[in-house]
Amino acid sequence: MVNFILGTANFSGGYGIASHRNIEDSELREIITYAQENDINCFDTAIAYGEAQAKLGNLLDKSKNIKIDSKIGNKECQTSTLILKSVEESLRNLGINKLSTLYLHNPESLLGENQSNVIAGLTKVLDLQLVDFIGVSTYTLKEVIECKKIFPALTRFQVPENICDRRLINSKEMIELVSLKNEINVRSIFLQGLLLMDPQLIPNKLEEAKEVISEFDLYSKSCKVSRLDFCIKYAKSIPWVSNLTIGVESKLQLQEIIKSNYKLNNDWENRIPKLPEMIVDPRNWTV
Repeated sequence: MVNFILGTANFSGGYGIASHRNIEDSELREIITYAQENDINCFDTAIAYGEAQAKLGNLLDKSKNIKIDSKIGNKECQTSTLILKSVEESLRNLGINKLSTLYLHNPESLLGENQSNVIAGLTKVLDLQLVDFIGVSTYTLKEVIECKKIFPALTRFQVPENICDRRLINSKEMIELVSLKNEINVRSIFLQGLLLMDPQLIPNKLEEAKEVISEFDLYSKSCKVSRLDFCIKYAKSIPWVSNLTIGVESKLQLQEIIKSNYKLNNDWENRIPKLPEMIVDPRNWTV
């Protein structure tokens, strides 16, 4: 069974191309409470998300069996001491004793010249039992394979995949990783909200996305099925997926995601186009 992980990137301000508003703390409380009432007790956060960790720590019902993943960036990976300090800071902010997974926010932290310090720091927080698992957030299959080869203790991977970016769905390498007790969590199932936007509101700098999203929208309407339902069902159908990391702006959005229950049509793959390679990676966006 594929479970949801609630992301917190937007807890300290607008996140994603379709969002430009701050979520009030009262709304965050509603979202987190509703999530936990519906057995979503796994959360994804990062030092880079500003006040997100402290807000999450204050609003969580910690009497439940919660699991919190956090990420550290290149800045925190300069030395093994900094890695340890950043993990301890996250634990204080969250009000917990241990992280479920500590992710490298950028695979370059492990693939660069500072490799030995990063490995030493990650090994140390594992040995001190401050984290259960070590992972890396990547953008490509190549990064997954290279990071695993360099540091075999990596057992958690976070990768992008969605219904308009189907590069990895049939990956034999991903299937093999899962068979070897690694866990692969998928993010960007809505591509920061782009897949759900009104095509007419997509910025001109993402002109290449407009035609694809328009076709997706027309097919969705012809099926009388929301694009959100298509996105969720596709993500759940990925053979190697362990969990889905989602972000929401409201309790209502979370309700729609949790209640989504749809079976893909037989012709969906021929009717829903893929986005260009430049578009599927938000790092290339200039909006």
